[in-house]
Amino acid sequence: MKERLIDHPHGVLAIVDDVTEPHALHPEELARARDFTEHRRASFVAGRSALAVALAHLGLRDRPAIGTDDRGAPLLPSGFVGSVSHKSARAVALAALDAGFDLGVDVELVRVPREGVAEMILTESELARIDDPLQILAAFSLKEAVYKAIAPGLRRYVAFREAEITLPALSESFTHAEVTLTLARGEPAPRIEATVALFGDTIITTARATRR
Repeated sequence: MKERLIDHPHGVLAIVDDVTEPHALHPEELARARDFTEHRRASFVAGRSALAVALAHLGLRDRPAIGTDDRGAPLLPSGFVGSVSHKSARAVALAALDAGFDLGVDVELVRVPREGVAEMILTESELARIDDPLQILAAFSLKEAVYKAIAPGLRRYVAFREAEITLPALSESFTHAEVTLTLARGEPAPRIEATVALFGDTIITTARATRR
């Protein structure tokens, strides 16, 4: 397993590649993974391994098993917040001490988006100004990260068009992106901070949302 740690403005970001064996997983997590399909087991082990790296960097080494909530997100120990994502051989985890925010992270392979994806995920305003395939993919990824960050408070599915974003030029440094939420059910919108970066053949996005 190859790992990289980044001190990110939203917390500690762990990027791990080529996870072939579980890394620092709790025995209860290993027992759960044995019941999964091969694909699901590989995703779970990679994501939890990345999360273990991030949490250890925050000082949480002798940790309890991390469960999963009804949305499939990790249930972190009291005092910590975090999010995980996994694509191909790369898994990422974003974790932080709980300071009244929830986190979201997403990783996507750089590729040409499927036909019709832009129309599915972008608002009319976004469609008018986002036409580069890489930017479309970054928009998709960032909206996924935003959903993960706000879902714990909203407790419902959030449609892609409930978030409108303005992306920076993509680079290997995490750069701020603007996010405006217009929630379909009229809920008060949490304040969102978001970033995006290009890491080799993947795009990684993060979001931090104030807790309602």
